[in-house]
Amino acid sequence: MPYSFRLPGRRDDLGASRGEQHRLDRRARAAGHGRRRVGSGGAQPLRQENGVAPTPPPVPALDVKAARLAAFDLLARKSWSGRELTRRLRRRGAPAEVAQAVVADLTDRGYVDDQAFARWWAEARARGRRVGSHRLRQELLAKGIPRAMAEAAIDKKALTLLLLYVAQRLVVRPIITA
Repeated sequence: MPYSFRLPGRRDDLGASRGEQHRLDRRARAAGHGRRRVGSGGAQPLRQENGVAPTPPPVPALDVKAARLAAFDLLARKSWSGRELTRRLRRRGAPAEVAQAVVADLTDRGYVDDQAFARWWAEARARGRRVGSHRLRQELLAKGIPRAMAEAAIDKKALTLLLLYVAQRLVVRPIITA
């Protein structure tokens, strides 16, 4: 029933006064009718039985073709390092051998390039959040980039030039008066 303005004491179309309608609405909600709150319903959390947590339902194993499609789906959204992509494919249900084979094939074809990823990550993080070289190195190592590649991406000279560029962008421009 749509909400509308009613004068106090007036009865609605069904003959119930405002107070009676409120009681009827409360009874209907208690019985499970009416509006639902956001977030109610849906999947219930797994419950423990006999003190043992149940295992989640098994993830179906991906074959090579499905794993390759999943990898392209992930790469379409953002750039990944080889190790990260392998981990994500494993989470989606690909066996370790299949995930490694797919990532190796994509690396050979040029879709996954750890060196380009490391350069892009270092530049984006240094430009966006002004992160130092030590933290950038730690993040790249955590993403599976080899130490030598991470060092090359965080070349001090390039980082200094990049930080100089960021500093110039942050400087308040002088006011020109005529």
